Amino acid sequence: MYKLKMSVLKVAASLFTIFIFLAGSTNVALAGSDGNDCLGESPLPKYKIKAPASNVPKEVANFSGVWIGMWEDGIRGGLCHTLVVTRVKANGRAKVIYSTGVYPPWNLRRGSYGRFSGKIKEDELSFKLRNGILVTYRLVDNELEGTYGGRTYGSFKRIKN
Repeated sequence: MYKLKMSVLKVAASLFTIFIFLAGSTNVALAGSDGNDCLGESPLPKYKIKAPASNVPKEVANFSGVWIGMWEDGIRGGLCHTLVVTRVKANGRAKVIYSTGVYPPWNLRRGSYGRFSGKIKEDELSFKLRNGILVTYRLVDNELEGTYGGRTYGSFKRIKN
């Protein structure tokens, strides 16, 4: 009887492990009118969002949070992207995490992320990536409209403050 109970427990533990693995690798679709399914598609490090201080202007504080969407290629879809604005200051300085997923048409075979410092000025957040490309985001109707190097465009929805 003891051996039977142990066998059942081992099978249950194995099934539970498989379930956890599959649940962790399942992509959850981002609900939105654009049909964007990018939630969970780009890797992120551990992070903490610091709430804006009371002296931070509303135009700056509005950028704080997690934004998700897609850099469009205009043909086949685009590259999933997550922007995490972890800190904003009254002077417009911002700390961000820039993350992208996999997109074979652009030869991006692995998701990646990086931490950057940016500046918010006149409703626009901008910063340079390690490759020297300037990325900008403008807040329009509670969404971010982004440009990558002035030629690739994207739209990003806030999913977390």
